[in-house]
Amino acid sequence: MRSQSRRGDCYDNAQAESLWSRFKTEELERREWPVFADLANAQASAATYFD
Repeated sequence: MRSQSRRGDCYDNAQAESLWSRFKTEELERREWPVFADLANAQASAATYFD
């Protein structure tokens, strides 16, 4: 995953970095492999998480 901050400023977008880290931990790491069956399943999972 690419960094959300601009070059030379690691704290420029700490909220976004924290959000993606928490999303990966809470939503992705608890699932068995393969994480998602297809793109529609991934989109539904993300939508549910953020709602």
